[in-house]
Amino acid sequence: MRPPPPYWKRFEELTPGLLTATEAQGSAAALARYRSLTDPGRTLLTTGQWPPAATVWITTGNGPLWLHHEEAAAHPATRSVQRLP
Repeated sequence: MRPPPPYWKRFEELTPGLLTATEAQGSAAALARYRSLTDPGRTLLTTGQWPPAATVWITTGNGPLWLHHEEAAAHPATRSVQRLP
């Protein structure tokens, strides 16, 4: 996978003015805004200590998925699995 900047440049060429820079936020604020972050996303969009308190972490085939605790309450990946007797 290419790093994001070449994609951003091409996107700006195709849609002038539509792309705006997003500044990194504190980890809790970013997770509250985006509700879920992948590991690459969190490194681009957050600053400070990771993970913030009450964060739910799910292991996926593509790496960790970090969920805001309110998002985790309704996310299908966090539902408990019914076990057979």
